Parts: sequence; structure tokens; C-alpha cells
Amino acid sequence: EAARLGQLRQQLEERYRLGENVDTARLGIEMLQSRKGHPDLDYLLRHPDGPALVISLQAVQQPLNRLETALNRCLETPPAGGLTSIRDELLNIQLNADSLPNWLPALRAFAALTADIKTTVRRLPLRMKQIEAAIVRKGLQELYQQHRGYAAIDGQALEKAVLQLAEAYPALQELNARVIRAFIRQKFLHQLELSNRAASQLNDDQKKLKKTYAEGRKILENEFGKTMRYKSIRELSEKESGLVLKTLKPVWLMSPYSVSDSLPLDADHFDVVIFDEASQITLEEGVPALYRSRQTIIVGDEKQMPPTDFFTAGSKDKDPDDLGAADPENGEWLTEDADSLLAQGARKLESTLLSWHYRSHYETLISFSNHAFYNGDLLTIPDRTIHHEEKAGIRIAQPEEARTQAGSLFDRSISYHLLTDSVYEKRSNPHEALYIAHLVRELLRRQVPESIGIVAFSQEQQRAIESALDLLSAEDSVFSQQLEEAYNRTGNDQFVGLIVKNLENIQGDERDIIIISVCYGPDSRGRMLMNFGPVNKKGGEKRLNVLFSRARKHLAVVSSIRYQQIINEYNEGASYLRRFLQYAELVSAGRMDSARVILDGLVAGRTTRPETITPTIMRTQLQEQLTALGYEVTGPIGQSDFKCPLAVKKQPGDGEYALAILIDDQEHYRNANLVEQYYQRPAILRGFGWNVLSVYAKDWLHQPQKVLELIIRTLKDEPADALQTTIADTQTARLAFRRLVHPATNTYWEAAADGNKLIIRWGRTGARGQIRLRTLADETTAQQELDRQENEQREKGFESAQEPR
Repeated sequence: EAARLGQLRQQLEERYRLGENVDTARLGIEMLQSRKGHPDLDYLLRHPDGPALVISLQAVQQPLNRLETALNRCLETPPAGGLTSIRDELLNIQLNADSLPNWLPALRAFAALTADIKTTVRRLPLRMKQIEAAIVRKGLQELYQQHRGYAAIDGQALEKAVLQLAEAYPALQELNARVIRAFIRQKFLHQLELSNRAASQLNDDQKKLKKTYAEGRKILENEFGKTMRYKSIRELSEKESGLVLKTLKPVWLMSPYSVSDSLPLDADHFDVVIFDEASQITLEEGVPALYRSRQTIIVGDEKQMPPTDFFTAGSKDKDPDDLGAADPENGEWLTEDADSLLAQGARKLESTLLSWHYRSHYETLISFSNHAFYNGDLLTIPDRTIHHEEKAGIRIAQPEEARTQAGSLFDRSISYHLLTDSVYEKRSNPHEALYIAHLVRELLRRQVPESIGIVAFSQEQQRAIESALDLLSAEDSVFSQQLEEAYNRTGNDQFVGLIVKNLENIQGDERDIIIISVCYGPDSRGRMLMNFGPVNKKGGEKRLNVLFSRARKHLAVVSSIRYQQIINEYNEGASYLRRFLQYAELVSAGRMDSARVILDGLVAGRTTRPETITPTIMRTQLQEQLTALGYEVTGPIGQSDFKCPLAVKKQPGDGEYALAILIDDQEHYRNANLVEQYYQRPAILRGFGWNVLSVYAKDWLHQPQKVLELIIRTLKDEPADALQTTIADTQTARLAFRRLVHPATNTYWEAAADGNKLIIRWGRTGARGQIRLRTLADETTAQQELDRQENEQREKGFESAQEPR
């Protein structure tokens, strides 16, 4: 049989020219039979020269196999369209081969991924942004699983923590003060008890203290009983009585001169010496006080005035128009910043910036000083009032027009009153003085509650204003009485009366309304000299800084010139005065965009962080959706680094914003001070009249519709309870729940029947609580179970709520 098989194999090979591949041929025939009817096979069978074509195809089989292997190594998925498309793809790769090294790191990272991820990236019809979003969402889900505490935190949990902080923080401050007072009192009582203890119960040090303390008590008690011939403070502080005296009065408030005059030169006399307004303390006045303690704190502002004698009696030879003698060696005035204790301390000691500014109720009142003198680093409170509505300029021809213009002080933060026909002569401007006097009379006639301060650029103008006020009061008895009351006004146990001062003595004062008399202007011949008194002097810009930052609510600039008339910009003081007048005029006219240009020009060298100007996706989406609902949304609002990300107006014509929306953007998380970021900043905004709502990115990501509903309800002034709505609340809102509360534990229990289902909710009052659903046999059984559980809860102390939910 084997021989017969071999004979048949040979006959087949010879007949069909198969060589030694009979088995292979058989397999090929079976494959061809299985593909009967295929277009390619039918084509070969019908072809007139089919065998030759098959032989030709067989010749290219191996090169095609090698090509396929090479393509599989080069291309994950060869393009459709035949060899032409493949050739184009390979040519494109070849043409871009030079840039391949730039892609190698990414390609290596991609090659290290698992096969499933690589297949997903290659084949899913997703854009790169969509792939990134999917990866981020998956990573976020894994983060939630790994950190259950973070997963449970949302805006409501954070707000609850902030409320607890709002209650605890003032209590902590009060407790801290009480602890300090208790410690001092305990120290006093301990020394008193020690002085009364028997000597046999004391060690050597305690005996010495007892002797010193007893002698000190004797001296003080004897001194308290005197009616004349008292010992001086220095004597009482130097002797044994000094120990008792410092225990009785641990805090001493004195001027540097009084310290030198009244206290002994003892480095251990105080624990710490604190200098306030140190820019006004000369070095020779401050040093003696330094020697009364081994620790010192120097508080002051280098951008405000150094010690000065410009308007003192000893400087009468100086020309108030800044025309007097200068230092012949360097051509500068002789007053140096180095005279102040603050200037020397800043050069020798470590320092920190107190960056918050709370005085000005409107940000525009401090923005010029912030940008001109503090490089924009002060954190100021964004204005709720909208200033960018254009207003008519205030032009005054006669001083009596003050009666009709007094209201302009209150419809804008800075009002610029331009006197068109006033004359500057003999270092004063009578028209400005009289206009200001009429302005004050009108304000007092209207009985405005705000305190008033008037500042002149020179002593002569200060006297002119005082004379104008006296002149009007002599003519008007009612105004005379009102003026007297205004001069002596007090509030909250502090003097807040009308003040009339000049550049040199206004530092340290503040009032609700500040009226500035610029005074300088053309003379009777229309000629204007660039002589601005102390402003032209070295350090004149610091005098301006003091002047510009005195107002709490409103600033009225009364001027006989416009900024263009100041041409000596090479003088630093004059240059700042020119730009301030321009800024004040723009703010008064409501041209806030142009005023912003002035501010930006004052800090041209400051680097602006891109994060502060690039809107986040969340902020953009919130703004778009609220705008689509008809609200006017603007942001960010603010002229310093403290900004309100989004401010919302209920109606386009409103003059104030109805809501400030704070979001947790990069600026939010850049602030490492959590108390300031979560509690103090919102509290400050609320203190300045804002309605504030914090919106967090996590809530916006998972529940955007709920966040939007929360914002809208806040704008509509709906109660806070209505804002705590969950999906489950929405689904069960149609049901009438029986609500019980437990007064002792501040918890609630409520239940309702929905057909044959019983729904129960419970938790702490005001919180979201938990929900449990139970399916019973029928509706009647559900009602019976509801009655049973209600009776059970009443037995535990629960009572009916006044208003069922």
C-alpha cells in the first residue's frame, strides 16, 4: 500500500506539475473550494491567461510578505487605499524624520504603556482634550476612593467649618486677652503673697524679692498718701518702688521725649518698647527709648513724611514757595530721611509689610497711593459701588455755587471741583477758601452724619480757609452754632470734629469726608509758576501720600488748575501731583478705564502674574450661564491683588453689585493663610456691604445645576435652608412628611408614605441627614408602619415640629 501511495503521488506530481508539494496543493485546493464565489477567485478562473497570472502573483508573494512585516513594525494600522496610500504615508514619515528626536521622549513614554491603553489612544475616536479629561476624571475617582475624607468635603462642609471658625476666632482672641490679663494679675498676686509670707518659708532669692517688694510697697503707699511734694516718676521707677509700679501698670504709653525725661536708663526696665508712627520720630529722640528694653518693635511707613521743620518758627527764613536756599554742594534741601528712627531701623532690622488697608470705604480713595508709593502691594477692598458711569464735570464760577454742588460729594468717591476764575496771590487762593467755606456750611445745613476734614497745601491757605469760615459764621448765626458744634464733635468716645490743617500736620488724622484745597494756580496776570511749596521739596511726594490717604468715604479735590498746567514733571513731587489731579478728574467723571491706565503707569516695572488676568474655565462658565439668565456679570473686580472673581448685578441699571462670587482658583490656593482665605476675606467683603457666596470647583464639576440654583436663590434673597437641596429632596418634594424634632439633641426625624413605600429621613437639624426607603406589602401596611415608628420616636423624646417640612 505504501508503494501504491508513492506511485499515485508521483503520477499527481507529474500530471499537475506539483513537484513534492502534493499535501500543500491539497490544502490550497480545499481553501480555494471554501472561497468559491469570491470575486478575486472568479476573476482568475475566467481570465484567459489565468495560469500565467497565478505564477506572477506567486513571484511577488514573498516580497509582499516582507513588506507586510516591515509595515507592521513601522505602522500600527496601515492606511486604507492600497499601496499608493501606504507609499504616501511612508514618504510623510521620511520627510519629518528630522523632527523625530523631539518626539522620542513622548514615544518612549507611550511605548511603556500597556497594550490596552495604547490601543485605546490609537483607535478611540477621541480628541486629545477628551482623552485628557477621561484620564483626569478616572484619576479623580481613584483619589476619592483612596481619600474618603476628601471625597466627603464639599462647599456645604467648608461653609459649616467657616461658620464654626467665625464663632471660635473672636472667642479665641478674647480668651487670649483674658489669659494675658490673668497671667499679669497672677504675677502681681504671687509677688504680693510672697511679700506677706514668713521669712522662714523662703529661700535666699525669695527673701531678697520680699525685702525689695516690701520696701517698694512702703514707698508707693507713702506717696499715695501725700497731698504735696510728690516724688518724680524717675525717682519712683528707679528705686524699689519701680518693681511694684511695673507690676501694677505693665503697659506705659509715653512719647519718646517723656521716656527720656521720666524713666531711668535701664535696659531691663521694659520687656519691649514699641514705636508707633516712627517716621515722625527723629533718631536722637528714639535712641534713648531704645535703651529701656532689650527688644524693640518699630512701626511706621517709610512712604510717609519724615520729621520736618518746614512750617516751624525756626524755619521762617525758608521760602514757602520753595525758592529758598539749597545745599550748595548737592543742590538739595537739607532735610534727610535718615533723620527718622524708621529710616535707620529699616536699614538695620528685619521688616515685614502690613499689607491690608481698611480705612477707605471705596477702593478708588487709596488706589493712587497704593500704586504710586506701595507698588500696588497693599490689599484693598473691591468696591461694591459701580464708579464707571460717566458724570458731568464740576466747574465752579462763583463760591456760592457750593450749595448746588455739595451733593456731588456723595454720588462719587472722588469729586473734582474746578474753579475757573480763581486767582493765586500772596501764597493763598481766596476763591478756593470761600468755596470750601460755603461747601462746609451746606454740609452742616444738611446735617450730614459724616465727619469732615479740610487740608490745604500751605499754612497761608489754611489760614485763608479758617478766615472764610469765620466770615460766614459772623454773617450767619445758625451756621456759627453748627460750626462750633462741628469743631467739638465726638463719636464713640473719640474726637471726630471738623479739622482744618495743612500738609505738614495732617499725618495721623482721618475723616469720612476730606476736602483738599490745591490752592496753586495762575496769578492776576494769568501767569502760573511751578512753585508748589513743600511739594517741590525733597520728600514732597511723601507729603502727597499722606494727603491722598486721609479720607474714609469721600474725597473732594478743590482746584484752580488742571493737570496739564503742571509742566515741571522732572520734579518728583510735582509729577505725582500732576498725575493725581488727572486721576481725580477721571474718577470724578466716571472714566474708570482711563483712570486705570494712570494707575498702571505708576507701577510700570511691576511684574503681573498671568494667573491674575487669565480667567479659569469655571469662572468663564459661571459668567456665561448667569449672563444667559439675564444677569450682568463682571470680573474680576478690584484694583489690588485682592479681587472679587465675579460680581453680579440683578438689573443692568443697578448702581451696586448684588453678589460677590468667590471661587477657588489658583490665587485662592496660593494663599497659605487658611484663616485669612476662608474666613477673613469673605468677612471683610461683608463688612464693606457685599453679599458673598463661595463657589468651589468640586461642586461645580459634579453638580453645576445645583450650584447655579444656589447662586440664583442667593440673588433672590431666599432663606439659606432652601439652598440645601439634594437630588433625593427633589424626588420626594411632593410628599407630606411628618416631622419630629428632639430639643435636647438638636436632631430631627421625618417620614412619609408613598404608596406601599415608607421613606424615612433623620439627622442633625440644618444638615443634609440620611434617607432610608422600605417597601411593604401594600399601602395600608405602609401607613400602619408609619404610625408605629412615629409613636416610637415620640417615646424617645421627639416632638412635633412647628412647621412640618
